[in-house]
Amino acid sequence: MILSGNESRIGAMIMNSFSSWIGVAGINLYLLQSRSQTIGKWALKIQIRRGDGAPAHFSRKLLLRYLLPALLVAIPYLGSLLLTLDLGSIFGSGNRTLHDRPADTQVFYFLPGKPLEYGRDRHQSETGRDRHD
Repeated sequence: MILSGNESRIGAMIMNSFSSWIGVAGINLYLLQSRSQTIGKWALKIQIRRGDGAPAHFSRKLLLRYLLPALLVAIPYLGSLLLTLDLGSIFGSGNRTLHDRPADTQVFYFLPGKPLEYGRDRHQSETGRDRHD
């Protein structure tokens, strides 16, 4: 079968998109394993840790924090509701989302040479007041 010019360009675009996705996923997996961060978390200087601040094991981060929620969100109708609840839960107590709870993880600000800080605590230390004041 001979492909026309448009079909071959579309195939090349699909392959480029797929290889880019694989590359970004590979970088994120490496950073997640080595630094408890993804590309976005690295840029924001935040890090995934256990709820008590201890390092979280790679399998805990990958399986419970990322893959389990991805599978649940793929369920038609129910997935949309779960995603909305997950994203909305960040505003609850402790700044933890639903996908943090089964994995017992939390996102901490990470500045080398300084102690780990929760999101709300960091805002207080920078401004001297709670963000709700």
